Amino acid sequence: MFIPVYLLSGSYTAVLWLWFGERTLQRVRREKAETIKMACPACGAHIRFDNMRAGQTIPCPQCQAAITLHKPDLLKMSCFFCHEHIEFPPHSIGEKIPCPHCNRGITLKEPA
Repeated sequence: MFIPVYLLSGSYTAVLWLWFGERTLQRVRREKAETIKMACPACGAHIRFDNMRAGQTIPCPQCQAAITLHKPDLLKMSCFFCHEHIEFPPHSIGEKIPCPHCNRGITLKEPA
């Protein structure tokens, strides 16, 4: 008698868990798509802001320096071998270059 009730309640719980998880994942993806991340030129702190605020000047949340919000000029990715950060202009996606840190050949890809 308890086995069917246990299976039914477990299945119901699993369906709810998956449904709420998918909604949360969709919300996170939507928030990431609508935001831009840049670094403060004065202190290097990471700042995330909405696309609508691009062009505004704000004080940095960490050092209070006045910064203008804009899309970063350079793309960033990590080296597959040494895991150090590499910055490059958007037009060089697909080029193979030596990593500036470990000197191994790496193909520049668009960051995820």
